[in-house]
Amino acid sequence: MPDIRSLAGESATRLYAAFGAAFADYSVPMTMTEAEFEANNLRRGLDLGISLGAYEGEALIGFIMNGRGVWGGKATAYDLGTGVLPGSRGAGLSGELARRLIEELPRHGIGLYLLEVI
Repeated sequence: MPDIRSLAGESATRLYAAFGAAFADYSVPMTMTEAEFEANNLRRGLDLGISLGAYEGEALIGFIMNGRGVWGGKATAYDLGTGVLPGSRGAGLSGELARRLIEELPRHGIGLYLLEVI
């Protein structure tokens, strides 16, 4: 299993590259430039401290990017993008990322998670 750790400190360029690779074959075309990707993440409240990445060596092969907010009066994390690069799919990586995230969020004072699925 790859090393799963916080995305805190991850570069926007590497995150953009992993996002593009993970969604290259997605049913909804993802055609953002890197600047648009960064602006979108800023607008949506990306918090890399409550986001996770899966790494093989130094290669980012999967991720869950989250924002932070309040929903129904509760501290909430919300999914801004979950992806696994095509060569790493089929091994349960997204499930492992989600499992680890659910363990981690309470340590950040978050008790609710919102996920939108297309």
